Amino acid sequence: MKIITSIGFILLLSIDILALGTLPFIVKDNQSTHPVPGASVCIEKNLRCGKSDQNGCGIIDSIAPGLYSVKVITPGYDTFIEPNVLVKNGTNVTLVLMVNPEIASLAKITVTGHSNTTKSYSQSNSVTKYSSFELSNTAGTANDVNRVLAQHPSVVSGIGSDFDNNLFVRGGHSCENIFIVDGIEFENTSHFSNVGQSGGAIGFINANLVRELEFYTGGFPARMPPRLSSVIYTNLRNGSTTAFKKQVDLNMSGLGLLFEGPLPKKAGSWLVNARFVDLHLLKPFFSLSVIPRFGDGVLKFNLLPTERSAITATAIISIDQYREKYASYLGNIPLVSEEIIKQYGGITSWNYADEKLSNTISFSGTKTYRNNFEDVTHFYGPVTVLEDTLNISEHSRNENITSVLVEEADTLRFYRETFEKKRLWGALDKRWQIIIKDDASLRLNDYHRLSGGFNAGYRRYRIKNEYSYSSNGEFAVYPGGFDSAGIYFNQWRVDESWQADSILDLKNAGGYLEYVLNAGPLKMVAGLRGDYYDIITDYGISPRLGLRLNCSRFGTVALNGGVYYQFPAEFSELISEIIASNPNEFSSREVPLDDVRLQRCQQTVISYEKEFAGDHVFTCETYYKWYDREYPYVSPGMRQYVTTYYNENTNRREFIWKLSDPEGKKKSYGIEFLLQKRKYDRLYYSGSFSLFSIENKYTDGKWYHDEMDVGKTFGLSIGSNINKHHGVSIRMQLYNGRRYSPIVFNQLEDRYEIDSTSGYHSRHLPLFASLNLRYTFKAFLNRGNITGYLEVMNLLNSMPVVERYFDRYSRTGFKDYESNGILPVAGITVDF
Repeated sequence: MKIITSIGFILLLSIDILALGTLPFIVKDNQSTHPVPGASVCIEKNLRCGKSDQNGCGIIDSIAPGLYSVKVITPGYDTFIEPNVLVKNGTNVTLVLMVNPEIASLAKITVTGHSNTTKSYSQSNSVTKYSSFELSNTAGTANDVNRVLAQHPSVVSGIGSDFDNNLFVRGGHSCENIFIVDGIEFENTSHFSNVGQSGGAIGFINANLVRELEFYTGGFPARMPPRLSSVIYTNLRNGSTTAFKKQVDLNMSGLGLLFEGPLPKKAGSWLVNARFVDLHLLKPFFSLSVIPRFGDGVLKFNLLPTERSAITATAIISIDQYREKYASYLGNIPLVSEEIIKQYGGITSWNYADEKLSNTISFSGTKTYRNNFEDVTHFYGPVTVLEDTLNISEHSRNENITSVLVEEADTLRFYRETFEKKRLWGALDKRWQIIIKDDASLRLNDYHRLSGGFNAGYRRYRIKNEYSYSSNGEFAVYPGGFDSAGIYFNQWRVDESWQADSILDLKNAGGYLEYVLNAGPLKMVAGLRGDYYDIITDYGISPRLGLRLNCSRFGTVALNGGVYYQFPAEFSELISEIIASNPNEFSSREVPLDDVRLQRCQQTVISYEKEFAGDHVFTCETYYKWYDREYPYVSPGMRQYVTTYYNENTNRREFIWKLSDPEGKKKSYGIEFLLQKRKYDRLYYSGSFSLFSIENKYTDGKWYHDEMDVGKTFGLSIGSNINKHHGVSIRMQLYNGRRYSPIVFNQLEDRYEIDSTSGYHSRHLPLFASLNLRYTFKAFLNRGNITGYLEVMNLLNSMPVVERYFDRYSRTGFKDYESNGILPVAGITVDF
């Protein structure tokens, strides 16, 4: 009976009950972002159309719910197609359509056409766009943005022991990426992220709120912040301008709420979203001893004071927490370990645009708070007798004590020392920054555009480390004539309490100038960017050049090259050692930051792109990256930041910091192939393949493979929207595991050592394979819409070793971790 009831309920959800949708839209110029009036916007295969007014706005009503492609036709602009637009019952989110002006060539030959992959005026290659529908309907991602990007060729992710979502793009380090969300610059947008990493457990950006995401893996426009590997540029959608809307999102791990609506007198819109996640319900699927809780939220206002200007304010928050109680193996002392991570970001921007000029002024800021500490959870009273025993050998843990006990007494009495509740250790890492930007763009005529801007920023790092004096454990008293009050043999002791609390301020400024020639089939982008950092008294001048030639039916060829700088990627990880190390250690002497140099990389990219059959895109890119300011590896996992020598005068070991013009070199090169069908209809698919190599130069002068040099990647995704109610997709990813170094056993030292004669990182871990399945259903009811999904990650329960840590004292020399097995994720969303 229950089965019949369940089937009947599912069938009921598959029935439309007087369900019709209304789709508001706004058409804008892709170059000037100015509204385009008089544009015809039509639903393909439906023949429902609307026309934009003088503000570029319009509405298409009485649409049967479903997944559609939207076509834009307007005089003076190329025909534009936006695929994968989900129309629900009632009033939908405003669809933003960016159309490209129809540009005549220098010979006055008009080039027209249509495109669903149109790049903006400053883009030449190495950029991939994702819509909200793609980000929230990709198998094996759990609606996590980073995991969607991980399927891009030459991107390595998710092969660590924690199955995190760190991104390693085209051979770059994880902290060579930057996330820009509505103009807010985040180093990381994931819950439970680590310092100096681009990932964590799962992203805190709600994919359902993303209007469009641009993933830059090279050829960065000059207006982008200085980065060496990738820029993830995300635009969040505005709130509804036509109706008050509500949404409830419930899944296996948490609850989400979304409210949005128009401001009074059509002055704009507002949106607020909050999510709370408690993974205790998924505890059987985790190997962790601690299951975390976390939450995030978004608040956005969009004000329209005039027809040509807009004021936008966005605030984002993420809070993570886990707490673990356990008994110390030293005396069974009850302890509590806790970690709290908070990330905040906000921006206020003013944008003005007319036919020739557009200008955006913004003020943004971010703050990251990390607090890790360990406390004793209880008070102990006076010293108490724990036990008397005649079985001396049972408690003998030290040979010297055993010999004394045998000679002096046959009775061993145990006591526990008085111990107060206190913090044993703690680490606070607090960072915040504010940035002021001004970006302007001037359209000189149909062919030429000039852009420029400047930015100024201020950062503060506060690092605090503390260790409290503590002495605890069991001790023995020997009544048979032994003079000592007791001998500790199971102890935990910090001999010197200390605290280091340091602040470091950093100011930086930058600017850019960019020229764009867009003459029909030919596009040229020439840019120059400069960045200066006062704390290291260094600056970087970045010339960049991109050419793009549209050969009509033969496809498009592009070339891009430039010099790129970044504030040293290692700085985020080294900051605690630089400004807040143990003051009792000589090795924690101040680092001469004025000798630090900016990280530098020269990049070249050649690409070919071909659109065919209306909705298919084939892309091939080859790239070469040369890093010449890297801290070199001495051996795997050990990089050279300092050299040491023995000072006979002071009778101490002295340090020489090698932060100025580091001698390390790194090179990364490869080729990528990507074929995809953009329309998610009855059958859609995509396939990717890449071959690449990443090598580092060590201090011995030799080149060795990088740990993340997996060599090749392969991805395949196939899906079908069976009808407007049901969809299924499956995605597979294959690539070699991380590289590792072979080991040998040193009999003299009785331990394992890395075999340097075989070459560092000369072997691969076993093949990493991931197969993921996703089923979605949609029901369009009179009073609302229901969307649900069931996702199974790692469907085949592939259990290869995905990470290997070298442990010289273990029996095998390695400590292995395995993948997490099959992980189901399900959720349901109701909007009304």
